[in-house]
Amino acid sequence: MERFCPFYQKGARMKTICYATHNANKIEEMQRWLADYAVQVVGPDTFNVPLIVEETADSPCGNALLKARVGFAQTHMACIGQDSAFQFLDLDPQDPDQPGLYVRRKDGVHEMSDDEMLTHYQRLAHRHGGRLMAAYLDGWAVVDETGQEAVFQLTDPKLIRAGGFWLCESAHPVRHPGWPLDSLSLDPKTGLYFTEERPDERQSSSTRSQARKEGLWQTVEFLARSLKLQRKKAV
Repeated sequence: MERFCPFYQKGARMKTICYATHNANKIEEMQRWLADYAVQVVGPDTFNVPLIVEETADSPCGNALLKARVGFAQTHMACIGQDSAFQFLDLDPQDPDQPGLYVRRKDGVHEMSDDEMLTHYQRLAHRHGGRLMAAYLDGWAVVDETGQEAVFQLTDPKLIRAGGFWLCESAHPVRHPGWPLDSLSLDPKTGLYFTEERPDERQSSSTRSQARKEGLWQTVEFLARSLKLQRKKAV
């Protein structure tokens, strides 16, 4: 582990972990999630290694684990993997319009750009009356520095439903790099697009916000436990 010492902070028992993604925005978000812990989150780009993963599993957790295994093999350090399924809650699970694991890959093959994703999902929402109740089903995996593996996915249907949002035909003009569908996603309680929510509104008492907090708490608790992270000491 000595070769990663540029990220070691003197006086703190700092741990460096890899998040198996090339999305810099996701890495920054993970660092915020784990802000209470003595950890530095980096991506494979830090070490100039490609992250080439054949996502052949049949679940978000399965694909997340494939990513974490590749990241661990390439960096020789504890690694996080994540994958999502996108589900329309009021459509039959077998409906051909269900994206499932193929959030960004149209027909499971072509990987769409952000603009292509917006067009694709706008047309899909239009086909179903202008909007659809949707939810992300996130799968998480950890391979720690010893190679031990763990996976987690939120499965409570009530919590998933409570965290649902409208995927709309009409797009908000603001874009979130790395999360193109935020421009089509609307909070049912506040009536705000994800791209126009202020931080205080994201932490509001709306049903979606509370469900998101609970889901985030469970996710962070899983990551901290699986990675054996230590909380920062009060100064």
